[in-house]
Amino acid sequence: MEGEQNQMTTYNKETLYKEVITKFVQFLIKFSAMGDFSTLQEDEDENSEASIHCRKMKCLEYSAYLVLQILNKVVAEHKYPFRQYMNSLGVITNVAKLVKINSKLVNIEIVKFYRSLLKSKDTIYINYIVQKNQFYPILKIFEDSFHPRDPPMIQSCIRGLFDLILSSSKNNEYFNPKLMEYVMN
Repeated sequence: MEGEQNQMTTYNKETLYKEVITKFVQFLIKFSAMGDFSTLQEDEDENSEASIHCRKMKCLEYSAYLVLQILNKVVAEHKYPFRQYMNSLGVITNVAKLVKINSKLVNIEIVKFYRSLLKSKDTIYINYIVQKNQFYPILKIFEDSFHPRDPPMIQSCIRGLFDLILSSSKNNEYFNPKLMEYVMN
C-alpha cells in the first residue's frame, strides 16, 4: 500500500511538473511575439498610458526571466524524466525565439539556459540544438552586445559557454562537432 502511494505521489509530481512546463512554454510563446523591449521608456507622468504600458511590459519581462530560471533548474536537476517532454514541447526553440525581445535580463537567462543544456551533457539536447540550428540566439546576443573596450556581463557569460564547449571537446567528452563550428566561426 505504501509503495503504491509513493508511486502515485511520484506520478502526480511528474504530471504537475509537465503541466507547469507546458504553461511556461505557452507564456514564452506569447511573450516572444511582443516585440523589442529595448525601446520601452516611461513618461514623466506616472499615470500616463505609456508609463502604465511600460511598467506592465517590464513585469512581463521579469516574469519571462523567472520562467527561464525555473527551466534552467529543471534541465539541471531533472535531466532524464523531462528531456523527451521538453523536446516534444519545443522548449529550446521557444527559448531561442526570445532573443528578438532584445532584453538584457532575458538574454542573460537564455545564455544560462543553453549553458545548463550543454552542462547536462545530454545527447538529446545537444543533437536537437545542432539539428534544428538552435545555437543562433547565442551568436546573435554575442554580436549585438559586443563592445571591445567595455564588455558587458553577458559577454563573460557567453565566453564561459564557449569555454565549456572547447574544454569538453579537449577532454573527449561527447560534444557534437557542429558545436565547435559555431564557436570557431
